[in-house]
Amino acid sequence: MSGLDIPRVLDALCDAVAAAVDGVTTYAYVPDSVTAPAFYTGEVGARYDQTFGGLVALTVTCRVLMDRGVDGSGQRALSALMGTGPGSVWAALNAARGAPGEYALGGAADDLRVSQVAGHRLYTLGPETYVGAEWPVEVIGGGD
Repeated sequence: MSGLDIPRVLDALCDAVAAAVDGVTTYAYVPDSVTAPAFYTGEVGARYDQTFGGLVALTVTCRVLMDRGVDGSGQRALSALMGTGPGSVWAALNAARGAPGEYALGGAADDLRVSQVAGHRLYTLGPETYVGAEWPVEVIGGGD
């Protein structure tokens, strides 16, 4: 693998979640407005030259936004996505790691790691307020 194509990584993260999480709309960018439930790739931080071969380490902050619902239904649905079972964001992203010895994200990266989630926060996007959570996703690739 030569070089790390950040837009390709963002698209692949969205594709992984869309394939495994029912009913979610995905955005490989920070949207101005969303159709909830929504998954989007937010801030991207890069650490260059992690090895002498030029490996790049990214941290991509991924978020899910849900309609709040007056009865707490949005938070309950969000809690399920925050878990580790089938249909969760963690399971979707970990499945995108590929088999041992394969590239992650359909060849867009060497590997990825999802080690935490923080949630049940309120996020305002445009005129709407949503309940949401965020996953910092560590992605490595681009070395010689």
